[in-house]
Amino acid sequence: MRESFRNAFASQLFSRLLKKVMIRRLHCPISAYALILAFSFLSVLSFSQPLKADAPPIPKKLTPKSPEVVEALDKMCAYLATHYQQENRAGGMALAALAYYKYTGEKHHQIYVDTITAIKEKATKEPSNGGLDIYETGLSLIFLVEYDPVGNKALIDAIYKSLLDRQKPHGGWGYLGRDTGDTSQTQYGVLSTWTLLKARQSVSMPSGEKAIDWLLKTQDPEGCFGYQGAVAERIGQPVKQTETGVCMTAAALGSLYILSDVLNIGRVAPVDNALQDALKPVEKDLQRNYHSPTPPRAVAEVKQKGNEWFDKNFKVEYSTWPYYYYYAVERYESFREAMDGGSIDPSPYWYNAIANRILTSMSRDGAVSDSCNSVCATAFAALFLMRSTKRSIEKDRYLGGGELIGGKGFPTDMTRSTVRNGKVVSKRAPTTAEEMLEALKDPDNEALEAAVDSLDEMPPELAKAIMSQTAQQIQKLVSDPKPERRTAAVKALGKSGELDNVPVLLYALTDPDETVVLAARDSLCTIARKLNGGYGPMEGFDELQRDKAIAKWKAWFKSIRPNAELE
Repeated sequence: MRESFRNAFASQLFSRLLKKVMIRRLHCPISAYALILAFSFLSVLSFSQPLKADAPPIPKKLTPKSPEVVEALDKMCAYLATHYQQENRAGGMALAALAYYKYTGEKHHQIYVDTITAIKEKATKEPSNGGLDIYETGLSLIFLVEYDPVGNKALIDAIYKSLLDRQKPHGGWGYLGRDTGDTSQTQYGVLSTWTLLKARQSVSMPSGEKAIDWLLKTQDPEGCFGYQGAVAERIGQPVKQTETGVCMTAAALGSLYILSDVLNIGRVAPVDNALQDALKPVEKDLQRNYHSPTPPRAVAEVKQKGNEWFDKNFKVEYSTWPYYYYYAVERYESFREAMDGGSIDPSPYWYNAIANRILTSMSRDGAVSDSCNSVCATAFAALFLMRSTKRSIEKDRYLGGGELIGGKGFPTDMTRSTVRNGKVVSKRAPTTAEEMLEALKDPDNEALEAAVDSLDEMPPELAKAIMSQTAQQIQKLVSDPKPERRTAAVKALGKSGELDNVPVLLYALTDPDETVVLAARDSLCTIARKLNGGYGPMEGFDELQRDKAIAKWKAWFKSIRPNAELE
């Protein structure tokens, strides 16, 4: 496929050039031949490089941390925060709230209040009488579990029961009144199940078994998947599917990988294989010890055939619902990366290609639009750009359902060096979550600075989880007599990502030690997601520059929290 694409494209360009030459009838035949030969030579060089199916060369490698992507995500989330009410479906609001929460980490915003109210209202109705459809059910579950699984427990249980009640006998989910399973809807039933499981909520393993059986029986002989799945009599004897394509194949394969993890068929492996044995992740959830009767070999064969088809047919442009498709691709590729092993490219081709496309399609206010409408399309685009699924997978592997597990995600280098009395001495960093918490809470702990340094090497979700339990103790250290402890404190507060720490960091900007001030500025930039020093002050600042910087930071914070007291 890739070779035929390159050859066809080269041939097309060559034909156009030849036509121009013949039409213009160049006065010098030698010039014409030279031009054609030169083009032929350049064509060989250009098309000898591997290309994906429909994609032009990507101008720049992007990651979720690239300045362009961060700026785009900032705009997208600002757009969602002010336009979500244009979406009148509870599922659409849940999608917007999910994207906003996963990127900002904000706990207090009207978008959450309105979304939960809309979900509650629709959840009381029967699906046939204006209640939650399967899309809305899945998206509502995912948002509620991500945002507040404890506070929304009763609502989550009721919606999940409704999801189980509507699973078709063959294992898929689909429209009311239709016997067929719908690949598009099934993916959200599957994803919500995984989201529940990773939050250590109770899920139905028989439901997962039925769903994976349906997926294994609805693959096309070519390896792709269709919209309304035609079910084969048995696994390994595929039947022809209709309305096939990259979008439904990404949805089906993503669901297959997710269910493989839910059912323990090729569980997601720990990220850091270099962790010492004593520090390896601990599995506490008994459901993670579930033994599936589904043949692992059958799952592996369907995955392999599907992956090969998708790699050959992957494309960036998708006419109907491109942003919905992009999120399906991110979900599928993220689980594929995690479960198939091997080196993980921080800037994979598919991400570059789609991210560049999104950035060039985005309006000035951060919105993108397609048949889904601007709110849903923008939410899908934001979830893709931030690698939402990858972040969820990493959080699941490092955290035990919100509980800190000793050793998860800590760096393999457990020592730091410092100078004391003219001698270089080794300073041991915490090796368990308990030691980390102890070090951060105790101002006299020798490992405090090493503990703060360790936060840099952890996944963001783990660092935030630890800081959520230590913020009050850390805030007190901002007034510690020792400048190195004040510096460590303001650095740690920046790792929290919480706006509640901003007033303390603003206070730290008045510190007499320049190192503390610059560390506080950097932490404010982290929380505010601002680049290049934000509002300052910059290194070597004078008092006037400091005062101006503090005034700007206060104005920024007041624009977000008008009622905040900044004495």
